[in-house]
Amino acid sequence: MRRRVALTAAWTVPTVAVVAAAPAYAASPCSPLTPCPSIGFTGTPTGTATGVTSGSGRLSLNDPVRPWSFTASGTGWTNGNNTGFNVAGGVTRFSASSEPTTANRALTLTQTNAMPLSESCRYVITYGVIYWASLASADLVMNVRVGGILVGSFSTAGRTGSTNIDAGIQSITVPAGLSGAVSFDFLFGGTASCDDLHLYNPAVTCV
Repeated sequence: MRRRVALTAAWTVPTVAVVAAAPAYAASPCSPLTPCPSIGFTGTPTGTATGVTSGSGRLSLNDPVRPWSFTASGTGWTNGNNTGFNVAGGVTRFSASSEPTTANRALTLTQTNAMPLSESCRYVITYGVIYWASLASADLVMNVRVGGILVGSFSTAGRTGSTNIDAGIQSITVPAGLSGAVSFDFLFGGTASCDDLHLYNPAVTCV
């Protein structure tokens, strides 16, 4: 009889331990169950041209999936800089350069054919911004969206300069419960020349 009691007790302890550990593990479902998506630019992506209003780019030279596409509204993307993917200083970036004759030009860069963000995970999106905002132009804005929902933005409000200015790395905490592809909206409110927005080193971190 004593052997049976001891055997039952031995099985009871591990069972309690597993149940107690489950909630702590469930609080962090993104690692390793759900890998963190990669949204960075590497290599020399395709899709760069002067005056283009749509196109796509590869994540890297060896990736045929082309996980980014962009569409711009109207015309006026015609200044000396290319609109699309390019490499500057060894860093691959996406540039939207506009010389609009009418205000409120917009371009959307969307992650396609890549793993979307999961609603069960918590994320931080970081990205670098370089801008050229002429004195006569309206504010330039870069909105960041997850599944079409606005999660944060960068604006040149209070910033001007007739040269490329690196605003550094921006950080956005994605609200819980959101899912879908990551997209960046480049908004040009004014009609002045030399309005540029450059996006570099976009990344997602699971937290």
